[in-house]
Amino acid sequence: MNGNAILTLLQSILAGEGISKTYALQLINLARIRIEAMRPWKVLSTVDNSQTITPSNLYTTPKTIPSNFVRFLGESSLAQGSIVLFDGNTDVQYITEIPIENILFNKDQYGMVAVDYGSNLMYFTGLIPKNYTIYQYYIADFGDIAALTTWQKFPARFAAILAFDAAAHWRIGTDYDDVNARNADDNARMADQILTAMKSWDSELAISSVNRVDYPAGYNNNNNVRNYGPRGVRANNG
Repeated sequence: MNGNAILTLLQSILAGEGISKTYALQLINLARIRIEAMRPWKVLSTVDNSQTITPSNLYTTPKTIPSNFVRFLGESSLAQGSIVLFDGNTDVQYITEIPIENILFNKDQYGMVAVDYGSNLMYFTGLIPKNYTIYQYYIADFGDIAALTTWQKFPARFAAILAFDAAAHWRIGTDYDDVNARNADDNARMADQILTAMKSWDSELAISSVNRVDYPAGYNNNNNVRNYGPRGVRANNG
């Protein structure tokens, strides 16, 4: 569902009330921004490995953060962090983030990185032992919705939430009256119901990503219940 389709749905919800296309798209994208900021949606997780680092690196040598960066995934998603060095073979080095204001205290200690979020730059400390590719795992912002573009990464079945959210804010704000106030409540309720479905779907993706895909039988050889795999997922009994 592209921007024009969402606008058409919004107009239907508003029963043809006069809302400009430009303002409607702004409300739609404000809804997108709020929803995407609510949680680390799995579909917004991505990786950048476009940069390398060598032993000539200094603690003052800047490396860039991707332009669509929102925040790092963090330890909830990876074993030890969201910035990893990889030599292309078997050497994987997890890097620990430190506050930018502490970089001078750690400038000679390998395995740390200080991030200047305002400038989208980061600085690795210590002596880098060899050549590595830098892997950054992060949540991305894939951009606003325009007339001919879609809500990036999210399934089309959820796009209606943007129209209902925009309608609720239009009615309760720009075009407020008693009737619109009542209709706004209904529009907001529908948006909230879709959001609940989205959260449930995202939670299932998160569970899947940290558990085995080919789930073993429910009991091991000692007749003990397995200690991995999400509850409620059918075991593969071979």
